[in-house]
Amino acid sequence: MSARRIRFLVTIALLVLGALSVRLYHLTVMRHAELREQAEKRRRRAKVREARRGKILCRDGVTALALDRPVDDVTLDLTEVDPSLSLVTPLSQALRIERVQALALLRAARRELAQTGADELHLADLPLERARHAQRLARRSEALRCDLGPERIELYLGPGAFTVREEACANLAPLLGRSVAQLEAEVDAAVDAIHENEARDERLALWRTPHVLLSAAPFDVVARVLERAFEIPGVGVRRRYARYYPHPDVAPHLIGYLGMPTPAERRRDRARLLDGDSEALGLLLGERVEIDHDFRLREEPYGRRGVEFLRDRELRGTPGVEVVVHDARNRVREVLLDLPPRDGADVLLTIDLPLQRATQAALQAAVESEGTADAGAAGVVLDLRDGGILALASFPGFDLNRFREPDVYRALRENPRKPFLHRATLGFTPGSTWKILNAFALHDRQQGGLPASWTTECAGRMTDHARFKCDGYHAHTDLTKAIERSCNVYFFRAADEVGLPALKHWADLLGLGHSVVRGLGDTAGFVPGPGYKEQRYAQFLVAQAHWEERLAGLRAGADPDPAKLADAERRLKHASFWAQRWSKDQHESKFDVRNLVIGQGDVQVSPIQVALIAALVATSGTVPVPRIYQDTPIDFRQIDLDAGVLERVQRGMRRVVTHGTASKHEIGLYRLEVAGKTGTAERGSDPDTGEKRPYVAWFMGYYPARNPEIAFAFVVDATRGHGGGVCGPIARQVVEAYSGAERTK
Repeated sequence: MSARRIRFLVTIALLVLGALSVRLYHLTVMRHAELREQAEKRRRRAKVREARRGKILCRDGVTALALDRPVDDVTLDLTEVDPSLSLVTPLSQALRIERVQALALLRAARRELAQTGADELHLADLPLERARHAQRLARRSEALRCDLGPERIELYLGPGAFTVREEACANLAPLLGRSVAQLEAEVDAAVDAIHENEARDERLALWRTPHVLLSAAPFDVVARVLERAFEIPGVGVRRRYARYYPHPDVAPHLIGYLGMPTPAERRRDRARLLDGDSEALGLLLGERVEIDHDFRLREEPYGRRGVEFLRDRELRGTPGVEVVVHDARNRVREVLLDLPPRDGADVLLTIDLPLQRATQAALQAAVESEGTADAGAAGVVLDLRDGGILALASFPGFDLNRFREPDVYRALRENPRKPFLHRATLGFTPGSTWKILNAFALHDRQQGGLPASWTTECAGRMTDHARFKCDGYHAHTDLTKAIERSCNVYFFRAADEVGLPALKHWADLLGLGHSVVRGLGDTAGFVPGPGYKEQRYAQFLVAQAHWEERLAGLRAGADPDPAKLADAERRLKHASFWAQRWSKDQHESKFDVRNLVIGQGDVQVSPIQVALIAALVATSGTVPVPRIYQDTPIDFRQIDLDAGVLERVQRGMRRVVTHGTASKHEIGLYRLEVAGKTGTAERGSDPDTGEKRPYVAWFMGYYPARNPEIAFAFVVDATRGHGGGVCGPIARQVVEAYSGAERTK
């Protein structure tokens, strides 16, 4: 060999050695920290642990209305049971096709291999310049082989990529009581759902989450699966907490329910998902050594309605995590961090379970006997000593444990009585129960009111308008008799003297027309005041302009959504109708004030707010602020009442049940020491048929009349009967349940 050739070879060797040295220096010195971190990440794993959600308890602090109980799910790790699935993304990148197409290609190859029984199948070809993609594919699975030809790279797939899946499904199906075909179809559907997800982070998170084959599996199924789990790749049993309602029909609207997070919520909370980040939000490398309460799990449900929603932050706990080190054989060698989950706090309500049940039963009986086909009812019982709501009921209700079942949910949605409405917090026309508050407003001397001793003559109607009349002829009438007999003429004439501002002032003193229960989110209702018609007309003009603009924008779109178009058209029609109606009537007349003073017209208040009016009379002005949670501070609103007016109102409310509109023998209230007031709100006639619409029936009051402990209000929102006959029996049953009269009979 010539010296020249030797020098050339030595030079080449030195260059190669130099390049290797530079590369070695780059890896061991320049990228030391980065590579060490990557190696540590591969060795370390974060195992998250679910926290138990807090209980929702009744007034006694023992009876649970909502709690978490452990259940077992049978799960399947899709990547372990079907190794070929890891080829989908790299194959789509190598062939420059969509993931769904790559998945279809692999499935077609699986079917062909099963039918032909061949050792391998030609899958696809790649150009030579894509050799790196071919090598990446080959490393993904032992069942994939690459042949390098002079012009192209040929990909071959062997049956080893699918046998694991087939064996797992064949072994697992009998344990779950399913056919192999059913189980394979379910696995395919789960895989499709993952690959159809366009968000990469969502897709990866779904891959890391085992697929649930059987939720809340029975004990015998769990035992069978655990017994054979070591034989079936990817199968496992995951223990989790499931929300359970021991009394599912008790106050379902108040208790509320949970719902799984939507994709939008997951994206919003991405930075707070403990199991949504491969590095477990810094816990893997010790960058974080504690878990804030705001962190949550990917599949952790959110409170959607009621207390579950309103107190979601307190009820939900903080998940825990364990960071462990694995060796090459996947054995745990060291526990680096162990943060146990912190359970959620319990929420203690003021609800009394027996009284709540009695109220619901009384409402149901009234609706079924006196209500129309679309009727519903609601009731509130308020403890005058501390403001605690002892019962908050709506009928019809639903079963919190079963309402999501398709058949049950469909029946609830189609029920004309609308079981999902929480009527106890909705606004209704109060009828003559509103007269009790206005008795103080009309006789408030500081607001230009009449003296407490003021009287008038009732001939059964007003002479200036035939529409304003009474149900009877009451002759000489004072305030007590006006309440006892529910005399409209008395209140019409008093309102003509006093006007609307005084009525609005007294509603504001009690907070009516606004949410009155701390932490409940009850509907405010509406109490008209001076200028309310002009304000409402302006609001509908704004709404009309908004929906006109919205509808024009939808129609200008390339492919408008028919459902959105229909909704916008409906809302525009509604806003236009009311804008046109209010354009002709923008000023309050004395006839409007007459309607309002007897609880008709535009006034709307909730049963809770009507119960507050009864509490005003029962407590002589020291009105407790309603509360639904035991941890809400006890508070009272002090309102100065004229002693003469108060004495006449209290006497009138007592005479309502002894001699007046709720004194009939069949109602049964005359036997109890109850003070109350009936109400029957009219709703006009149907514009299409001319038929008179059903009434809204009320009864409100307090018990005992001499030393009151509770105030209450009950409403049936569609009935052909009147307040006393429809809602009086509800009050009797509830008072008997409270006093123990039923239990001592």
